[in-house]
Amino acid sequence: MIPNRCFFVWTGKRIPAFAWLAMRAALARGGFDRVELHAEPAQLADDPLVANLLTHPGFVLLDHRDSALHGLSPSVAQRIALLESAVDRPASKANLMRLRVLWAHGGVYLDTDCIALHSHQPLLALGGFVGQERVALPSSVVHSKNPLVWAKAGVLLGVRDLASRSANPPRVFAPFARWYDLACNNAALGFTPGHPFVAACLETAAAMPDALALARFELGPRLLDRVARSPAATGTTLLGPEAFYPLAPEICAAYVQHDPTGRLGDRPDAATFAAHLYDSVLIRRLGRPLDAAWFASHRGQTLLTRMVEPWLDELATLA
Repeated sequence: MIPNRCFFVWTGKRIPAFAWLAMRAALARGGFDRVELHAEPAQLADDPLVANLLTHPGFVLLDHRDSALHGLSPSVAQRIALLESAVDRPASKANLMRLRVLWAHGGVYLDTDCIALHSHQPLLALGGFVGQERVALPSSVVHSKNPLVWAKAGVLLGVRDLASRSANPPRVFAPFARWYDLACNNAALGFTPGHPFVAACLETAAAMPDALALARFELGPRLLDRVARSPAATGTTLLGPEAFYPLAPEICAAYVQHDPTGRLGDRPDAATFAAHLYDSVLIRRLGRPLDAAWFASHRGQTLLTRMVEPWLDELATLA
């Protein structure tokens, strides 16, 4: 069984409003015994949102550096430590942090832009799981030199962009969804401690040359995709997009689309355990951060604010 605990990771000195909402949702809806934030606690000492979370039963703040890589070869553990000190993107550092914690303790990992909607208890018996999303640029395309492959990808990108700007992105995109490849995403993972899949991820990352390891996405989704195609994936369940990615990249614009009549509903499908928001896409689409002021001014007006309605009063007092 996967341990009944959920954890998030963070690298900065302040967590944003949507990260606070993600952790509140995990505490209230995820069905976990406890919810953890792995970070450098001293950096978050003055963060009022973290201070608030610590008042809620079941929430703990832990130092990610205390998660040791015991059981791996010393060379792999040393190489991972070197990569952690070398990466400069917060997302790349988080890629390694989540693998370190999964290896040492197991549990369910969620990105800080994943809003839990239902209990994750049914997933714990899987032993190991990775969520998949529908993408226009899978690894096979990114590393291809075939112009026809890239031409097809261009069409898919165009169709997805047009759908994302429609009045109802999910409905417009649905007939075309089967055209897009399924690919692993690391926003939602669950494993037992010392799982072979996580070991393979760490060993594969350690074997990467610096130029590849430091490239965007290589220690994240593309690393998972490599391992998912290897023998190490035996015993790991690859979950369909409905589990964590009910709205594909760009189509996720529907989360923040003005929707006062609720035509997009109050939350995604009942089969969705947690909805990954793709916050970078939403922020780019809105041209502003998803801060407490945005949530207050759009309350009840978007699919996203209806998903997190139970905690908006509390967020407003903190802001």
